[in-house]
Amino acid sequence: LECLLGDYGGSLDAISDIKLGDRSELYMQLPVCNVSLYYHTGVCQMMLRRYSNAIETFGEIALYLSRIMKPGAVSNLKAGQDQVMKKSLDKVLPLLTICISLLPGVKVDDQVRELVDSKYNEKMRRLQLGDINVFNDMFEKSCPKFISPSIPDYSKQSNLSQEAYLNQVTVFASGVRQHIAVLKLRSYLRLYASIDVAKLARFSDMNESELVSLILSYKHKLKDSSLGVDYFVENNALVIDAVPSKVDKSKATERYFSAGVRKHADILTDLQNLKF
Repeated sequence: LECLLGDYGGSLDAISDIKLGDRSELYMQLPVCNVSLYYHTGVCQMMLRRYSNAIETFGEIALYLSRIMKPGAVSNLKAGQDQVMKKSLDKVLPLLTICISLLPGVKVDDQVRELVDSKYNEKMRRLQLGDINVFNDMFEKSCPKFISPSIPDYSKQSNLSQEAYLNQVTVFASGVRQHIAVLKLRSYLRLYASIDVAKLARFSDMNESELVSLILSYKHKLKDSSLGVDYFVENNALVIDAVPSKVDKSKATERYFSAGVRKHADILTDLQNLKF
């Protein structure tokens, strides 16, 4: 409900006591509940620009959906729920594709990457080129049907049933436009250890004050996402520190081995389902 109202921080606070991925949690016993929890959590993280968190959340539930929908897979799905799961996967994958395109260079599980590339390889290319129409189209078809808590003014003749939904779509589109502007800047952060602000401003076709504003804006907007780089302005130069912290290294190692365990578990399940 908090997510549908557009209170994304409140939504994440509401589930803060739930341990995502813990098989002892009650929601894990019902696939529909499990999918709904991950989907709305990912949407909240995405709208708060926590793209790296959203990628992990969407990636986990996308793998779960693809696993339980495999022919011969043993699951708790009731009759007719396979179509619900298919529709859920069709909503999760576009949002996952959007997040990956907004955070280029982010490490993504191999199986997750395969799922995205199998359906949205061409659209991913257009997203990376900054095609705002593709961003809007994919988001509109995959986002929740947002609602408004206020009582409508029935004296007006206009139909306000889509107002909350359209407002959130507009917020998303505005954030994407701002983000696209800094993707080019991010490529320079990967190339240099240090670069003069005036030189970088010439590369970016803007004056120095505009560039500094963009640099600070970029760092602020993605403060909750893992950029793989850190930077600061000192003596009219942009200094880039590309060495990830020990915490980031630890998380990367954990993700690598977790992905390997999950992949081999899937292979073992497939082998067990084969009839010799």
